[in-house]
Amino acid sequence: MVTFKQLEALYWIGTLGSFEAAAQHLDTTQSAISKRIQELEASFGVAVFDRSRRVAHLTPKGVEMLELAAGLLEQRTRFAERFSAPDLIERRLRIGATEASAMTWLGRFVGRLRQSFPKVVIEIVVDSANVLAQKLTDSQLDLAVVPDGLTDPRFQAIPVASSQWSWACAPSLISGNKRIALKELAEHTILLRTDPASEMLVGTTLRGAGVTTSNIVGVGNFLALLSMTVGGVGVSALPTFIFDAGFAGEAIKRIDVVEQVPDLKYLAVFPAVNASPIMTSVVKLVQETCDFSRAYMAASPEGNGVADLMQIATT
Repeated sequence: MVTFKQLEALYWIGTLGSFEAAAQHLDTTQSAISKRIQELEASFGVAVFDRSRRVAHLTPKGVEMLELAAGLLEQRTRFAERFSAPDLIERRLRIGATEASAMTWLGRFVGRLRQSFPKVVIEIVVDSANVLAQKLTDSQLDLAVVPDGLTDPRFQAIPVASSQWSWACAPSLISGNKRIALKELAEHTILLRTDPASEMLVGTTLRGAGVTTSNIVGVGNFLALLSMTVGGVGVSALPTFIFDAGFAGEAIKRIDVVEQVPDLKYLAVFPAVNASPIMTSVVKLVQETCDFSRAYMAASPEGNGVADLMQIATT
């Protein structure tokens, strides 16, 4: 009779590409994995792997069996999640977030999540909203917290928080603290993060003020944008947590501009169907901890905050 251990062996060999990798993942020996596959093949009288090749290559029947095995293992996980106490649930949870989240609330969220579901294996992916959306589409993430804008009907999107933004520059670039119009600000080079959310925020602000300019430099990631702003290359729109004294000190200053940058709404996005039964609880934790107002939020009684995030990021 087929067992879940045999199906796990098949699934992880197919997923990781080798018997050795599957054995390491399942914390067992390669010979034990081989025995499970042999028993599985004997149960059905079919070859699951083509042994004429050096690498683990599935036969056509093996491909069919792998697909069904993945479904059965997922159903077992869902059964356990639905009827087990939270501290007994075992599964892998892949969560995506942007750089702004990683610099603010993400560590606190991970601490709360680990307290609520201590046996859940958490994998954190920090990347741009575009990349995270693609990973969701490719089933490489279970949940992503991204700026508003994803309208794919295959996903459910729950509002979680908003991020406040402001114009910024190096103190040496614009002297004084007087309020200025966006038209005057646009005489400087505008540094723009090349992602849909930033382009929407800055574009909306410029158009609303009737300002047109071609003096815009696109920047690929958030840290590069911050570095170029501190370096005096130009002005930029940045989340307000950047102005925390403990984050950038006096290296950057907020510009008082008449036409302010609008808030950026964030959503927790996950598959509309076949989502994990614990997703409702996970999204609630996101809503409770998602706060872009302060950089690297301190550890709290609910968890170890940044320490938890750093531990996961380095494993």
